[in-house]
Amino acid sequence: MRDKNEEGLAVKTASPYFVSATIWFSQVIPYRLPICRLVLYDHRWFSLTDSLGICHRTCGFGTSVPINTHAQLAELITNATGMDIDEDELMTIGERIVTLARAFNVRRGMSRKDDIVPKIFFEEEPAPPRRKLDREVFNKYLDTYYKLSGWNKDGKPTVETLEKLGLDDVRQELERSDVLAVHI
Repeated sequence: MRDKNEEGLAVKTASPYFVSATIWFSQVIPYRLPICRLVLYDHRWFSLTDSLGICHRTCGFGTSVPINTHAQLAELITNATGMDIDEDELMTIGERIVTLARAFNVRRGMSRKDDIVPKIFFEEEPAPPRRKLDREVFNKYLDTYYKLSGWNKDGKPTVETLEKLGLDDVRQELERSDVLAVHI
């Protein structure tokens, strides 16, 4: 069990990707919205491939990986399950997985205060080309990640997001637990 004064890892859901990507990008590149979109896309994609039991290293883009397009993965899922899955639905499934994991964690008391990285990243200068994190930039990335995810400023999925993803039962449970975010 972690000491309550110890800092944890940012956006703990289905994948540690946000943590490593945000740390790396914010240490090397100044804040940019496209980077937040890339991190969110990868988080959803890796959560999807993880849920299918497929190594994300075999599901990328390029000619050297066995599954190298969304269309190809959608076709494989459709053939295996009989469900009609298209490329857009693939990413919606990834979004649903990330949001469901976040809702589970929110119900357990997790919030923005837990979406942090160890103090060392803010205090010690790493080897070049990286540099120590700036708390203001890190918080800007986190705000943007939350907004793009359809979560409020405290990292709670909103009613609109849960309804859009067909997670009405989750919305009801968060409502009963008094942790539902009404708006972004």
